[in-house]
Amino acid sequence: TRQFTSFLQPLDAQGLLTHNMTYALAALQRPASKDILLNVMDVFVKEPLLDWQKLAARLAKEQRGTGTSSSSTKGDDNAKWFPRKKIEIAKQKLEGYNPAHITT
Repeated sequence: TRQFTSFLQPLDAQGLLTHNMTYALAALQRPASKDILLNVMDVFVKEPLLDWQKLAARLAKEQRGTGTSSSSTKGDDNAKWFPRKKIEIAKQKLEGYNPAHITT
């Protein structure tokens, strides 16, 4: 981000970040590391953060529109869907998918 690179301004920020981020991503993409990371993230599906639940409820409300009401089960489904979607996106990133195709 701009703030992070500005913080590293006296140094070669791009060189430092590119080198370290490349090694970090390569380490995370190893099969054993990827499985550990995805298993840890799976905890958030079983026990989602309150922020995720609030965001999922807000997004569901925006998608339904303000005039329509919905049952509480649909809200629960959205709260469960949101963390699963985030984990699926992380899995695709670890597998090297093009970021432009992941978010569409």
